Amino acid sequence: METTAKAAIGKVVLRQKEHLVAIRAYQKGLLMTLLYFKDEVIPIEQLEELKHTIIIKENEVNLAKILINNLSGDFQIDKYHDEYITAVQELIKKKAAGEKIETKPIEVKPTPQRDLIAALKASVETAKKKKK
Repeated sequence: METTAKAAIGKVVLRQKEHLVAIRAYQKGLLMTLLYFKDEVIPIEQLEELKHTIIIKENEVNLAKILINNLSGDFQIDKYHDEYITAVQELIKKKAAGEKIETKPIEVKPTPQRDLIAALKASVETAKKKKK
């Protein structure tokens, strides 16, 4: 595959659902990437959010670029782990130890609309502090 610069397309079943996949050469092995079937992809013209004209000011773009540069760095896979499975395993341990597990409904509060520029500036400042 590597020498032909081609990828294979196939199907796999994960958790009782069939998925479309691309398999390609990667380093010393193969890499499988999940794809979407055609009926799972919404045409961009149907997205209501994109039907409105959005005007992005130059200073907003510049602030976004600064934020991206401040947050950029080498990818360190050790910083990432599956928090969901960790929480499930903790619940299993507690249940096995005889602890009573109580569930509470999650209260979702709407977030107030904020000024984009103010939010970007705050993010830039936070990123600068973290980088130091």
